[in-house]
Amino acid sequence: MRRRRSCCRDSGTSTATLKPELTGLRHPVSTYLRQNFHYTFANFNDIPTYANLVAQVGVSRVAFSAGYPFGSMRAARSFLDNLPLPHDDRASSSHRNAERLPGL
Repeated sequence: MRRRRSCCRDSGTSTATLKPELTGLRHPVSTYLRQNFHYTFANFNDIPTYANLVAQVGVSRVAFSAGYPFGSMRAARSFLDNLPLPHDDRASSSHRNAERLPGL
C-alpha cells in the first residue's frame, strides 16, 4: 500500500500549512492569513487561546471584541482586564488596533 503524502504539514514541524507548490501561490496560505487579516477573540475568554492567537499572528493583528449578543460584554471585559499583558499590548488589543483599521 502506498503512503499518502500529507498536503498540510511541513515535514519535521507541527505547523500546518498549504505550501506554495501545492497552491500555486507565492507564499504559504499561513503567510496571507498573518499579513492580510485581523482577528478578534470574541467569546474565547481563555488565556492559552489568546496567547496562541497572538503567537500566530502578532499582537498588532488582534482586537478586542465581545461578540454581542452571543457573548457577554461583562465577561469579555473582565477577561481583557485580567490578561497578563504589558500596558502597550493591552492598549493594542483593546483599542489601538481597531482604531488603526479604518484609519481613525
